[in-house]
Amino acid sequence: MNTLTSFALSFSAALILTGCGGGGSSGGSSGSVAQLPEGKTLAFYNSQTGAQMVFDTTESKSVSLDENASSPLYMKDKEQGRLVYWPDEATGDAKLIMFKAAYDFERDGNVSFEDFIYLGHFHGTELAAHAASEFDPAVASAIKLATLDRLSAYLQEQSEIKEEIEAAMLAQNEELCTFYVPQHAHEENATEAHKPLHFAISKSAKLYILEEGEA
Repeated sequence: MNTLTSFALSFSAALILTGCGGGGSSGGSSGSVAQLPEGKTLAFYNSQTGAQMVFDTTESKSVSLDENASSPLYMKDKEQGRLVYWPDEATGDAKLIMFKAAYDFERDGNVSFEDFIYLGHFHGTELAAHAASEFDPAVASAIKLATLDRLSAYLQEQSEIKEEIEAAMLAQNEELCTFYVPQHAHEENATEAHKPLHFAISKSAKLYILEEGEA
């Protein structure tokens, strides 16, 4: 049976994620600033307040999208929720799902059209959002219903990975805040040489890098 082993890196106070039991302010941090590649635009959404902003990596400048609602990056639906990134391997394009704040997969089970606000994917640089009502079985196509089935399967896999990581974090006397595992991590035909690392952030603001193996 594979288990997860790890080592930890100190995590700058400026990068503590809200909602994970971390501190409240990023001002005055002595942590170093990441060197980001130029020519990128990072979009941020605050699931607690609905605030939106973008950061230009070339000019190292952030701009509030709430003051520029005409921007194609601005998400028009301001209902508070939880944004989930889904690398849909079946179609080869990434999707963004704005779940309703009350929905929890581990408690509520497979996704229905009533559990989210919209499902978006990119056409070039434009984000095309499909309203949840389009996935109502009474009107939805077979393709849209199959999309929800794949999404539920992805969330199930993420839930199982989360359990593994939580156990590994507990062994370090840590509590999990959030995690990220690259694609293909848990395919049955994955070799030891091609199993990617698991990245986890603890509630004590440390970044853990976990490796899957026999130890």
